[in-house]
Amino acid sequence: GAIKIAEKFGPKIQREFFEKMGLFERPSLPLPEVSRPYVPRTWNTTNMMSASYGYGVAMSPLQLLEAVASIVENGHRIHAKILPNMPNEYGERIFSQKTVQTVRRLMRMVVTDGTARKVNVKGYNVFAKSGTAQARTNGKYDKNARMAVLVAGFPVEEPKYLILMMLDNPQPTKETAGFATAGWTVAPAVAEIISHIAPILGIVNAEVA
Repeated sequence: GAIKIAEKFGPKIQREFFEKMGLFERPSLPLPEVSRPYVPRTWNTTNMMSASYGYGVAMSPLQLLEAVASIVENGHRIHAKILPNMPNEYGERIFSQKTVQTVRRLMRMVVTDGTARKVNVKGYNVFAKSGTAQARTNGKYDKNARMAVLVAGFPVEEPKYLILMMLDNPQPTKETAGFATAGWTVAPAVAEIISHIAPILGIVNAEVA
């Protein structure tokens, strides 16, 4: 499905969009440990297809979080900061407000009806997207090793907080019904975090408001 969508606009537009989102550049945080993402030297139809469903470009969790924040907050490019008193840095508008609202609604549906139902913390209107990819072993993708990632935010009406959690090669267990995908392994852990920090952060539980 993702490939079919990408084919409608082609590799050139896709690459330009990724560049607008900052996925090809080093994040601007003043930390020496922040690295530049891995990007293929050429960007052809094959690259476009693999990138459409999350392969082919390697980036840090920080960059992924910046990209999601840019989509769900107000549609402007967002640059991460590390101190609460640093001013917010917004770049150019990339998404219309209508698109922002649509993406929020879709990510909420991922929690209520989709793959991330285990991150649904009652009363806090969590929205999320899960992702599970094969890990690379000795230069090749290994079907028996995986990287599980989940990005979640709350509340969906006016997002204030985003959480990204990644598990390196989670294993299926009895508790996860034999699955090792992000919806079964990462989502419950993120739900625990949200249920503990939301009251501390002053987010009102919609169930009791």
